[in-house]
Amino acid sequence: MKRAFLALLLGAAPAPTNEAIPSLFFIELDTVERIVCETVVGSGVRIDGNLVLTADHVVAGRACTIDDVPVELVHEDGARDIAIVRTAAASSIRVPPTCAGFVTGFSYFAVGFAHGRKLVVQRLHGTDGIEIRDEALRGLSQLRGLVFPGMSGGPIVDEAGQLVGIVSAGNGSGLTLSRALNKTKLCGDR
Repeated sequence: MKRAFLALLLGAAPAPTNEAIPSLFFIELDTVERIVCETVVGSGVRIDGNLVLTADHVVAGRACTIDDVPVELVHEDGARDIAIVRTAAASSIRVPPTCAGFVTGFSYFAVGFAHGRKLVVQRLHGTDGIEIRDEALRGLSQLRGLVFPGMSGGPIVDEAGQLVGIVSAGNGSGLTLSRALNKTKLCGDR
C-alpha cells in the first residue's frame, strides 16, 4: 500500500482567539478509510492495527466493507454514535489520539470521503458553549464549519494531527456535530 501524506498550507490567518495558527499541518492519508455499508457510505479512521473507529450510524445493522473486504463490528455504542470495526488487513499506521476534547477558539480538521467518493479536508473551529445540552444529542460537540455526506465517522484532528474526535453529522449550514474522544470509553469515558 502506498503511504501518502496530505499537507495543507493554511496561511497565518488569525484563529478566533487572535492567535496565529500553524501554516502547515499533516495527516497520513492511509489512516482514513472509506466504509461502504449497503446503501450508505461513510468514513473511518485507523486507531490501532486492524481497528477502525467510525460513527455507529454508518455501520449499525448493515453489512460493511473497506476496500471491498467485509469488516466485523467489534464495538457499538448507538447512544454515543461510536463504533469500531475490525478489518482483515492490519496496518502499522494510525492517527495518534488525544483525550483533550474540543476547545473553544481552536482550529480542527475533518477528513472524510465527501459524497462517498472524494477524500476531502474541511477546517472546523471550536465554538462558544461547545457542548450541546439536548438529551437526544447528549455529549456531542458543535464545531463551526461545513462537512459533507459521506464524512460521517471520519476523523477530526487538531493542528498537531492528533485524533480529537469523529464527525457525527452536519446541518448543511456550517455547523458540524462531533463526538470528542474524551466522551468515549477510548478515553476512560470522562
